[in-house]
Amino acid sequence: MVKRLLVVLAVVVSITVSYAVAQANIRRIAVMNDSDTCAVVTVWEQVDNGPYATLGGHGPRQLKPRMDIDVPTTSGTKINVTAVRVRAEMKKNADCSGPTVSDLDQPEHSTRSGAEYSEAVLLGTKGAYRIKF
Repeated sequence: MVKRLLVVLAVVVSITVSYAVAQANIRRIAVMNDSDTCAVVTVWEQVDNGPYATLGGHGPRQLKPRMDIDVPTTSGTKINVTAVRVRAEMKKNADCSGPTVSDLDQPEHSTRSGAEYSEAVLLGTKGAYRIKF
């Protein structure tokens, strides 16, 4: 009886671990600026629930209105990216000049089964901005 229970327990643990790995495999992230102004965007990734690191070692990038970036995570197939985080410093002007008028910081924890792609959209006009995943 104990031997059968251990076998059943081992199978359940194996299935649970396989499912968790399948949930956290984001390989690309896109950030689209669908707002009326420029945004200075920084993207981070979190690997295996560790600390956040800038995506691919890239620092902040300027995104003028209607521009986007689409970059791969550093995960490949052997490392699990468990979350992505986007910071958008919305500038006063569309040409990226002027002070920051809104500073947005939004993490997204991937809980979607088999998610390989994540998308963040910067939305808003006249100082009312937000990030939508």
